[in-house]
Amino acid sequence: NLRGCVNDAQVMQKIAKESGYSTTTLLDNQATVANFFKFLTMAANTIGTGDYLMISVSSHGTTTKMQGKDVNGICFTDGVAWDFQIKEYIKKFKKGTNIVWVTDCCFAEENFKFIFRQDGTVKYIDYSTLKNIQLPKSVKWVSSEEFYCNFIQYASSTKFQVSYDLGTNGLFTSAMKEALATFPQSNYYQLFQQIERNIKKTGYPQTPRFIVINGNLVKPKGLTFRKAFD
Repeated sequence: NLRGCVNDAQVMQKIAKESGYSTTTLLDNQATVANFFKFLTMAANTIGTGDYLMISVSSHGTTTKMQGKDVNGICFTDGVAWDFQIKEYIKKFKKGTNIVWVTDCCFAEENFKFIFRQDGTVKYIDYSTLKNIQLPKSVKWVSSEEFYCNFIQYASSTKFQVSYDLGTNGLFTSAMKEALATFPQSNYYQLFQQIERNIKKTGYPQTPRFIVINGNLVKPKGLTFRKAFD
């Protein structure tokens, strides 16, 4: 159980609504692997060139080895959505569509590595208790170059760091909310820089990451973050 996750989802929903988005929010028992993949399928079939989709996730994450490879996953209520599965859904988005992916979780740079308790000790998952963990006979390990869409990630921490849960919100979500309230006309990278400053001034050892795939349309003097959501 994390104290800030539901609040994080509600904060991000508010940001999206204020920016003109229609929103879908999956909380607690609604946040299943099937519902997540169903939403991604619907979105990929609906949006087209020039459209924007923002996806935010606040959750635990996990990692294991499959066929000798490190595999990372997002923990949902009923199980895990593994990285190779998520990539197959992201590949379905058309060229020219824009995805902004916001993750507030431990080790976010590489899609979640370990799970930590509030006291800093590691909490290991017993994989045998989780549902639907059957590796397909043939897994295609997808590289980022196989994405057709433009993909922008705001990751709350590096692959080596814990992302702190402050109770009301995750540290990253709190920093993002403050950045958007203070500098609403920031472009994508300027927003990241302000988030970075906000986290740094708290003294927590957490370093966010800004990751762009197919970013030819994402330029330093390009669209503001909010303008893109009009």
